[in-house]
Amino acid sequence: MSFTGQEYPNQSAPGFRDPRALSEEEWRASLPSFGQQLGTGLRPTDPLRQSETIARANSRIPSASWDTGPVRSNTAWVWCLIATPFVGSAAAAPVAIMIFGLEHFIAVARAQDDGSMAASLTVFVVATTLTIAALVLLFAVKDRSALRRLGHEETAAPWLAPLWPLLYLVVRTTFARRQAGSGAAPLVVYLVLQLGPPALGVAAAALQAASVASGSSAP
Repeated sequence: MSFTGQEYPNQSAPGFRDPRALSEEEWRASLPSFGQQLGTGLRPTDPLRQSETIARANSRIPSASWDTGPVRSNTAWVWCLIATPFVGSAAAAPVAIMIFGLEHFIAVARAQDDGSMAASLTVFVVATTLTIAALVLLFAVKDRSALRRLGHEETAAPWLAPLWPLLYLVVRTTFARRQAGSGAAPLVVYLVLQLGPPALGVAAAALQAASVASGSSAP
């Protein structure tokens, strides 16, 4: 059979209709069958095979990770932890004076007490120290929980805080900077509070010594 003029292949095939006799809707609906007759390899789409192909293609696409890590590392609890030793130490003397009286407190300070008041004051100091340590431990546990909620996977052990707050803050800062890129502020503030008063005392003593030396050398 020739393929010239208006002739089409497989005209004798069952169900074949001349495309010129079809309406536009019939022609569009019969495109797959014409493609099959013309040998183009077109087949009606198999929904099951198509879904399997899409699923196989999606399985090769790597899943995107949007976990950017924590962006904050400062919590309210770490500031409470830092303030507790200083506030507790500053409040211990006034509370002791209120409990034991100013005269007995001065007598113990001057070692002029018979020993009974000194023992009571020792018990008070031990109780105050344990209370401060318990509060520091509590705030460290709260700080660790808050850091975990912010996305920190590595945190300092809370039991380090009552033993030595500086060690806890150093470890905490190391982990925080590794994960969030920041978090040194609590450590800096703690060092300033620890070293600031002694430094001011040394500076004041040096100024006083210099003023005395200059006054004695004056004619």
